[in-house]
Amino acid sequence: MIDKQLLEMAESNDIESQYLVGLYYFEKENGELNYGKALYWFEKAAQAGHAKAQNKAGNILIDGEDGVAQNIEQAIFWYLKAAQQGNVAAQYNLAAKYRVGKGVAQDYEQAAFWYTKAANQGDIDAQFCLAALYEEGLGVEQSYHIAIQWYKKVAIQEDSEAQYKLGEFYRKGIGVEKNYETAMNWYKSAAEKSHPQAQYHLGMGYWGGSGINQDSELAVHWLSLAAEHGSSAGQTMLGMIYSGGTAIEESLELAEYWYNKAAEQGNDFAFVTLLEKYEKGEFADNSKEKTFRVHENNAKLGRVKSMLYLSSAYLKGIGCEQNPVMGVVWADKAAEIGTAKEMYMAARGWILMGDLNIAIKFYDDALKNFQKAKNWLHKAIENGYSQNGIEDSFNSIFSGFGECYYRLGQHSEAVDFFLKTEKDSATVGLGLIWLKGKVKFSDKDKSHIFSRLMKVLPSIELDERENSIGYYIVGEMFQYGAGVSQSTSSAYEYFSKASDMGLDIATDMLKKYKKTVFGELKFVE
Repeated sequence: MIDKQLLEMAESNDIESQYLVGLYYFEKENGELNYGKALYWFEKAAQAGHAKAQNKAGNILIDGEDGVAQNIEQAIFWYLKAAQQGNVAAQYNLAAKYRVGKGVAQDYEQAAFWYTKAANQGDIDAQFCLAALYEEGLGVEQSYHIAIQWYKKVAIQEDSEAQYKLGEFYRKGIGVEKNYETAMNWYKSAAEKSHPQAQYHLGMGYWGGSGINQDSELAVHWLSLAAEHGSSAGQTMLGMIYSGGTAIEESLELAEYWYNKAAEQGNDFAFVTLLEKYEKGEFADNSKEKTFRVHENNAKLGRVKSMLYLSSAYLKGIGCEQNPVMGVVWADKAAEIGTAKEMYMAARGWILMGDLNIAIKFYDDALKNFQKAKNWLHKAIENGYSQNGIEDSFNSIFSGFGECYYRLGQHSEAVDFFLKTEKDSATVGLGLIWLKGKVKFSDKDKSHIFSRLMKVLPSIELDERENSIGYYIVGEMFQYGAGVSQSTSSAYEYFSKASDMGLDIATDMLKKYKKTVFGELKFVE
């Protein structure tokens, strides 16, 4: 229950009492949480110039709380008032809003200005953010030297991320002379606070004796911690160490375990190494069954190679119980089979075998047969037969024609056929032709392609690779403003979707984005 005397003083316009009453209703532990009453009293004190009250009023209004409507403009007003009076929390809040452009136009210079104000007052979060701005050159002239100075101020306050960042600077020699010993000292400080990347690098330092005395047991200790915290690099390294021929006693069981863990996260080296060892019989018995399981896990991640392996394995009963139905299911996913029509499937088979001209012949035959059957099918429709089957057959054939011409390099012909069908694979085909610049599309055509892609993705008609390619094309269109307004964040989102599905070119594209600690993106050609 609120103190009556305090409330009376607040009602008598005592500014500090007004702030304290607002604080009472703002804090949950008092048992009378009421943001509406809190805002009322905070604004009373704020109007009289109370800086802490101004900042608190901004905190309630910036996102809106229970019973209080969001008012970003008013929140910024109060943050600015408090910041100008030297309130460190308000300076940090105002800087953050300028950095992301919330309630104000995005302005890195203003963000840097207010972060500097708060950082100079000792605010650790502001110090870290200011260091990041200098590292990235956002709103200030890029200076690794100044960035390092601010990161050091944060690091000595036991912040693991700042300690890890310093380890990176000294290991790579960025802004400072390369010094493995200093790097390892910072990595160790961060690793002791359970920072996975720092644990990995510290483990590698102990393993190779870089900047620290070589110690295999300590190397395994830190790599194990990194691996347990989800580092695929740490998991892969443990797989290599336990495979034998090193200073650590061989344990094929542990090697297999860690390679599997890394492969399940999509680590290419672990995936390939694991399969090689199974094929050579280097691990335990039943290698065929284990090979099957590795491919099964990776097929679910979108690896086309693994999908094709599963198809063959199910058809032949290698490493699994023979199951022709599942063989066809995985072949469908990997090979884009499409429909069950005999000639259509034959054409798809020829595409996979590489003889595209023969594939076109089969499509021609299929189209002629469907045309001959058209009159009879129309009679069937008049008697209640669904028209969807006819439309799907022609759509599949036109899409197939387009794919054949695309693979033959006859892109204009491919576009003509892709435009005749709404098949999802044709939509992706149009996107690929635009992406490769083989046909000049008008702005209207680009918008049409973009709209079709956004409409169909993700598509149950497409396998995971084709879906991932579709996402990649959307990412390119967002990045370069083709058929849609340019958006770096949207481009990154769709490249990430494609990368998550195992598309390597999308993963490579993501490397061109620099993501700051604030979550903002810069695209570097």
